[in-house]
Amino acid sequence: MKRLLITLFVFTGILACGPETEEAPIVDENIPVIEMASSSYKTGPCDGENQPCFEISFNLPELKGGSTENILHFNATVDSLAVLSLRDFTVDAPESAGKEELIDLLFTEYNTFSEGVDDSSGFMTWAIEIKADIVYQSKDLLSFSFENYSFTGGAHPNTFIMYYNYSFAENKLLRLEDIVTDTLALTKVAESIFRTQNQIAEGQDLSEKGFWFDEGFKLNQNFVWTGNHIIFRYNPYEIGPYAMGAHEVKIPVEAVKHILITKEE
Repeated sequence: MKRLLITLFVFTGILACGPETEEAPIVDENIPVIEMASSSYKTGPCDGENQPCFEISFNLPELKGGSTENILHFNATVDSLAVLSLRDFTVDAPESAGKEELIDLLFTEYNTFSEGVDDSSGFMTWAIEIKADIVYQSKDLLSFSFENYSFTGGAHPNTFIMYYNYSFAENKLLRLEDIVTDTLALTKVAESIFRTQNQIAEGQDLSEKGFWFDEGFKLNQNFVWTGNHIIFRYNPYEIGPYAMGAHEVKIPVEAVKHILITKEE
């Protein structure tokens, strides 16, 4: 069966922003039209200082041009990613719950919890912000980030960034196995870069530097294609304590071009 993966590695027609801005954007009429759609929801008095307030806001990509199939699949995928992000904050939500239902559940929990609370410290001013940024775009591929910021009364706010790569040719989110033929070879290149970045000698146990890899260095599925690099991100708590922050591994395409999957002619 042919592997259709797109003209992922064609370097013309690029629109770039976010972590990679090395190339000047090129306007190409064949590139699907993406617009950012914003919305926000609030509950609580929210009408003065130290008044309980919980706001949930979104700034997400919406496909406006292209085939009907592309538009339906892409916009449904983005909506499902927003739902997935909200699920991290809910308890026992029904599997069938959509975005609006999850927001209602979160607001109900918040209002019950905040009743009678003196918010002189600002403890009950909560926020969840889910916003996307376009990293790379061609006629067949859109790579973007989801930044999830939250403060829900804990010791500190949390920010997590998830990367996604959407193939318009296949109408799906790409996994690592869709872009390289040899994930083990890619992992070796990434580990070398990771060790150099963190001053860890080859053969040295990663746990000696505080990392939580149980069985040696591993790549996750949180990666983004930028045109010149493949960037992997590990969010806080994923491979180390919160104090260590996030970690990114930036792999030059030139270093792994021999294992990249390209579209068959």
